[in-house]
Amino acid sequence: MNLNASIQKIVSLEPIPKSDRIQIATLEGMAWITVVKKDQFKVGDMVVFIAIDTELPETPWSEFLRHSKFRVKTQRIRGVLSQGLTMPLDEILMGVTLPSGNPVSQIESTLDGVILNGDTLLPLNTEIGHLIGVKHYEKPVPGAHLGGEMQGNFPSSVRKTYETNIKGCTAILSEMLGKDAYITVKCDGTSSTFAHIDNVRYVCGRNWAYKESETNVYWQMYHKYNIQKIFASEPDNLAIQGEICGPGIHHRNRLQLKELQLFVFDVFNPSTGRYLGYPELEDFCDKHGLQMVPLLTTLTVDESMLDLSFWMDLVKGNYKGTENRREGIVVRSTVPGYSRRVGNRLSFKVLNDDFLEKDED
Repeated sequence: MNLNASIQKIVSLEPIPKSDRIQIATLEGMAWITVVKKDQFKVGDMVVFIAIDTELPETPWSEFLRHSKFRVKTQRIRGVLSQGLTMPLDEILMGVTLPSGNPVSQIESTLDGVILNGDTLLPLNTEIGHLIGVKHYEKPVPGAHLGGEMQGNFPSSVRKTYETNIKGCTAILSEMLGKDAYITVKCDGTSSTFAHIDNVRYVCGRNWAYKESETNVYWQMYHKYNIQKIFASEPDNLAIQGEICGPGIHHRNRLQLKELQLFVFDVFNPSTGRYLGYPELEDFCDKHGLQMVPLLTTLTVDESMLDLSFWMDLVKGNYKGTENRREGIVVRSTVPGYSRRVGNRLSFKVLNDDFLEKDED
């Protein structure tokens, strides 16, 4: 569950030393900290929260981010690491067209959400990105590597590769308590999915399937790792998901690879809805000559790990053999499980704040 723009509640407002005009706002159930104008909000207010790595539309309320091409990024303000935007309801929602076709003319806050025009309820944590025209920012893949044409939509029976950010739902930690987990390094590249479903093959980026092309980076990896042969050797429908890293991806080769490589982080059966756990995933990769994403460590989640600071310390470090800070880590239950908190698998990512502030493109 990664929310681009959502209805949230302010649970605390704290002063910033030597700052008379701004203060720190914290939201219910989240670990994001944002800097807001002093006296703009009070504790208990419902707000619109817009997460980092969200792309905003060009509107009067987003004009102040024109310098960053309307992308919400991590920034340090008066010594405080601010991640996201906390915005007044009326500034963002008033006048917005609802699915009914009516513009928003009335906004009422309740204890657990917002009511628009007296009849449209938006509970706490409701995603409203589609209403206000925001979307998740996708890092561009250089055109020389992408090439080719789109074949069609991403296969509907395969889940896209979005991972829940721990700062957006800290409650998932309690669901991990007592469970064995494995932690892998989040490689800085471009997400890919290779699927074989009912005798139809799909070669995909994060959102689309692509037609075969020699210049298409996804098809290059498909042939390099002989994925067609893997599909032929497995009896069931199958999806292999991984990160493509190396020269020319996102302008920086942070893993300092000499050629493009695929690092597998998931193998999924679309027929059963089952992911391979660890070490099944490791065995699958060994069997088929694939590289799994680098394993950082394994552990059993205990009480001391319910504090976010444990994970924020663990994520720090460099990509192996380099002086480049790693982007983050991904934490998953060793035996695949389901999180009721996020409505998806029991898994989350932890992003490196130093990377976000100093290294992110």
